[in-house]
Amino acid sequence: MDEIQAVNVRTLFTFAEFCERHGLQYWLAYGTLLGAVRHEGIIPWDDDIDVWMPREDYEVFAASFPDEECGTSYKFFYMGNDDRQYDYRGIVSDERTLHTYERRVTDLQYGLHIDVFPLDYQAEDERERRRDAKRSFSYVDFAHRVCLADKSRYLSSHSTLHGLCYRAARLFSHIVSPRNLLLREDERAKCMPKSNWVGIAGDNAIAGYRAEWFAETVELQFNGRKLHAPAGYDGILKTQYGDYMALPPESERHPYGKGFWKDEADCL
Repeated sequence: MDEIQAVNVRTLFTFAEFCERHGLQYWLAYGTLLGAVRHEGIIPWDDDIDVWMPREDYEVFAASFPDEECGTSYKFFYMGNDDRQYDYRGIVSDERTLHTYERRVTDLQYGLHIDVFPLDYQAEDERERRRDAKRSFSYVDFAHRVCLADKSRYLSSHSTLHGLCYRAARLFSHIVSPRNLLLREDERAKCMPKSNWVGIAGDNAIAGYRAEWFAETVELQFNGRKLHAPAGYDGILKTQYGDYMALPPESERHPYGKGFWKDEADCL
């Protein structure tokens, strides 16, 4: 592992230990789940770590993390406690570090972090699930463009016409608050009635997962530790990646962003 991966894996272990102490459920998610199944740890070229939590456990986690055993190095940021968050998920940040995507106004305002996604019930009808996903994604995409994107970098990388649309969208955001749209959508997601389908608000790539895939939990090896995964991980990964044991082309193997120690100038 490189140093950024090591920091994020340590954050994941701290998160998992907290959940175990407090009886909270979590599961490895997305590429992190894939890494556990295919590599028994973090994907060698990846530094992004994701986890899912049932909504009720997510709300408890948000209200109680960190505890004394976590120390002072970690903080949890989400829309409920941070006005700079424009996502349906929260982040567990290592506050000894700094992180940058080199394209956002919030670059270097948070540490290296893992993403924590609340898992909610979704509609039984596939067309309704896709419609909900498209709407919730459009809100977060709008918010990211007008609230998080570095204006000069965004304009320099798009056409003049696109730039005019972008400026109009920024003006529109003063009339219709992107944050209020996200908060309203998050509230809608958490109030969905129990069904046979679960998913993440804003994920328009997947039309939900079968709730039965999350009915039981198994433990998978992840960088020398056993961590929680949904027992139906095979169905989940096939839904997400198809032939998930096949490696991607080398051109698609790249990390996300850069990291720094706060007390050092050198990039990790």
